[in-house]
Amino acid sequence: MARFRCWIIVALVGLSGYCAMVQAKDVSALSEVEVANAQLFLPKPHVSATGSRMTIYNRSSHKLVIFAVHSQWFSKSMLHQTSFINGQRQMHPVKSISIAPHHQLALTPNTTHLMFMGLKRNLAKGDLIVMTLSTNLGPLKIVAKVVPMQLR
Repeated sequence: MARFRCWIIVALVGLSGYCAMVQAKDVSALSEVEVANAQLFLPKPHVSATGSRMTIYNRSSHKLVIFAVHSQWFSKSMLHQTSFINGQRQMHPVKSISIAPHHQLALTPNTTHLMFMGLKRNLAKGDLIVMTLSTNLGPLKIVAKVVPMQLR
């Protein structure tokens, strides 16, 4: 019986080491993800919703999947996809945004983007807003600059 318990302990220690290696791999992969030109659009007066623009570079060898976005400045945030139907712009929530290994994705109002609703405090041009992306590789903090909205 003592020998059996010893094998169980060895197995558990081995598994915990494996979990630590998997977690370390994910942390390393997350360090190879870069966000450039993160911008949050200044909401119009009396409007509590806004969108954002940024480019995410996944330089890791792992697929990056974004499941959610959070910011203390807003009561709700969502992942959105914009489509054009009969010339009309329509936004739809999506469950996730994926970026293949060694690829980049530009998030813009006319494509996939992050949407924020329920503004809790007034924003001003130039404010820096912290948001966190929940990803399969772990949480990714982003600092976005508040800018006037200019669609191209």
